[in-house]
Amino acid sequence: MDRCASPQAAPTGYTYNILIDCYRRAHRPDLGLSIFGRLLKTSLGLNVVAYNTVINGFFKEDEVDKAYNLFRDMEKQGISPDVVTYTSTIDGLCKSKAMDTAYDLFREMKKQGISPDVVTYNSTIDGLGKSKTVDKAYDLFREMTKQGISPDVVTYTSTIDGLCKSKAMDKAYDLFYEMKKQGISPDVVTYNSTIDGLCMSMEMDKAEKVLQQMLDAGVQPGNITYNSLINGYSSLGMWKESVRMFKDMSNCGLTPCVISCNSFMHALCKRGRIQEAKDIFDSMVKNRQNLMLPPT
Repeated sequence: MDRCASPQAAPTGYTYNILIDCYRRAHRPDLGLSIFGRLLKTSLGLNVVAYNTVINGFFKEDEVDKAYNLFRDMEKQGISPDVVTYTSTIDGLCKSKAMDTAYDLFREMKKQGISPDVVTYNSTIDGLGKSKTVDKAYDLFREMTKQGISPDVVTYTSTIDGLCKSKAMDKAYDLFYEMKKQGISPDVVTYNSTIDGLCMSMEMDKAEKVLQQMLDAGVQPGNITYNSLINGYSSLGMWKESVRMFKDMSNCGLTPCVISCNSFMHALCKRGRIQEAKDIFDSMVKNRQNLMLPPT
């Protein structure tokens, strides 16, 4: 930087921002922060881009307190946060499970006249869903649409997943079909969340229906998909259906995980099929790629 000290090559604010971003990419936001001191000594002063870069860098390094304190320092420096600043800070707080602070910041953002974009909503909705405050997440989803911001596949998936985990399956199931009516194609995560929620609610017919829609849409089910179905059927003692799912899974080149195998073995034991449960256990120990399945 000192080599640019001549009048003909004096660094601009953009130059400083590039260097700060380089430190962020190198996982050294602390060095990026040290550039702030140099900026303050120039006539350029600090700027929102520099703050955004360092705040984002601290969050990526899990230095949440430093990131949040830097966000608050902006006001003291007379620099107004923009939508990028708020979104980065809210997202970082959500991922750090500081949901009360994140939600308050979301509301503060709106009071300041800064409109959240789809990314801001997605981060907040996902964080609320994962913190089991799904009512707030759902209200925020509806608020978003009223504000004229179109939900994307991430918005729908986060909201559906939160509803499923909170056992609000009627809302989740309706939202899944609303999503499709809006012309937004569910991805593998959306399908998995919906299927898992239905299986947890013991609504296996609906789960199978969604699985078929998944296949018809050309979305390949994975271990998570089949594990949910195997666990659901096993919990109900429907061992024939569990075997069918095991075989479908194997035909797709997938291997049931230990959780699904445990669930399936437990269901067999409850039905007195001890030897078959032991055969599966022996197969797991010997070669997890070739599980011995009981006959249907």
